[in-house]
Amino acid sequence: MNIHTILKSPRLTEKAYMNIARSAYVFDVDLKASKGDIKEAVESLFDVDVVSVRTMTIRGKKKARGRSRKIVKTAKLKKAVVEVAEGQTISIFDEIYKSEEEKK
Repeated sequence: MNIHTILKSPRLTEKAYMNIARSAYVFDVDLKASKGDIKEAVESLFDVDVVSVRTMTIRGKKKARGRSRKIVKTAKLKKAVVEVAEGQTISIFDEIYKSEEEKK
């Protein structure tokens, strides 16, 4: 797999912000990506040493949409929690985290 297609986007939630304090970052990843693929992609794109990768696949949910309340199914999702070596950070999250802290 291409390293640019493995990582789709960073996950920016309150729970993800709490993980930043312990050097763990959360990404939405491709459904077919393995832990090894994710580790290589993060190490090459952000120039950090990855300690561990934990993945989880979230099934699609059925939801009622529209005026007629038609039932549709949302897409499956895979997310990865990536822990980097102590003292290292991923700059994308740091910028977002600092801007959120300034708003408070």
